[in-house]
Amino acid sequence: MSDYQLTIDSITSVRALIDSAIVNGQTEKAWALSGQHALMVRQAAAMRAPIVSEALRAESLAKSVAAMVTPAAILKGAAEENDRQAAVRAEELAYEASVRNKAAREASDRAAAEKAKLEEKQQAKRLAEEELQSQALVAEIAGRVAKELASRQKS
Repeated sequence: MSDYQLTIDSITSVRALIDSAIVNGQTEKAWALSGQHALMVRQAAAMRAPIVSEALRAESLAKSVAAMVTPAAILKGAAEENDRQAAVRAEELAYEASVRNKAAREASDRAAAEKAKLEEKQQAKRLAEEELQSQALVAEIAGRVAKELASRQKS
């Protein structure tokens, strides 16, 4: 037998004792037993409250589930799931684009650095060619001056 059932049986027994006390004119005893009866009823209610609460919660959940199973709710749930999946995919695509953009920026930076190096080399080559031309021109002028000086000394 459960504690709850024992408490209910005790409440019934105390009620019978209260009735007997009243019939026998023992009002003080009936009054004392009624206090005990009230405490026992309170104890039984406290024992039963979680069960009643759980039953009410289960009933509410069952109603919620029944409301979810309607075609409109199913379509709404499917639409929400599609929206969620689309948002996840959009986030993934944005991340992939970010990675591609970063890689493209890095490749562009590397290409710009290579281009700058190549331009520096070409500039150095032009300067070297100009230097060689200048030296050749100086040598040619020096040769002419030397010839001119040599021809003047002979005359």
